[in-house]
Amino acid sequence: MSAKMTAPFALVHGYGLSGSAAARFLTSRGYRICVVSPKRPELLPEEFSWIEESRIATESQIIDATTLYVPSPGISLNHPLYRLACDKQWPLQSEIEIGLRALPTDCVVLAVTGTNGKTTVTSLVAHVLNSQGYFTRAVGNIGYPLCEVLLSDTPLSTYVVELSSFQLERLQGELIDRAVILNITPDHLDRHGSFEAYASAKCSIAHRLKSGGKLFVDNA
Repeated sequence: MSAKMTAPFALVHGYGLSGSAAARFLTSRGYRICVVSPKRPELLPEEFSWIEESRIATESQIIDATTLYVPSPGISLNHPLYRLACDKQWPLQSEIEIGLRALPTDCVVLAVTGTNGKTTVTSLVAHVLNSQGYFTRAVGNIGYPLCEVLLSDTPLSTYVVELSSFQLERLQGELIDRAVILNITPDHLDRHGSFEAYASAKCSIAHRLKSGGKLFVDNA
């Protein structure tokens, strides 16, 4: 059996910025890739052709050989494929988690979430740190997937990561050195179902802190 056929197999659900970055990064790490999209395969971006020995699938073509399921942030927890992945107990990691786990242990991760202002604060913190001589990059929900940045750049000393509630509800592990919650007001209730569930997703950032990590919350 060829090495390619025995390589781990990742099912990437969604092919926007996050899904594309995850697929590229995992391929660089030796994974075979299957992309599942609600679009017809012929409508997927032509750039997908760079994935060698891989397969484009519709949602009805699920591969039992999956060893990692990578849902994009926009995929609902109630999506049939997401529920199938949970039922089959496929290992699950989001693009941002894959990127965070790939960082060298000496990298410092600062995470920002909140209903309003997180993009501004993420950009400002990265700018200030760079001006003080820290090699820093703003990534995440700000529009620069961490996996894509890691493919193109040598790992830096510091990453400022903007995290949405969609990203936080799937993030697992202790991966963050410092975190801030700017504010929480009702938003994305169509996705989360209630303000309580939305707030819980935001506050889960506290559980993603490394040992000795610190959380900052605006009490105003």
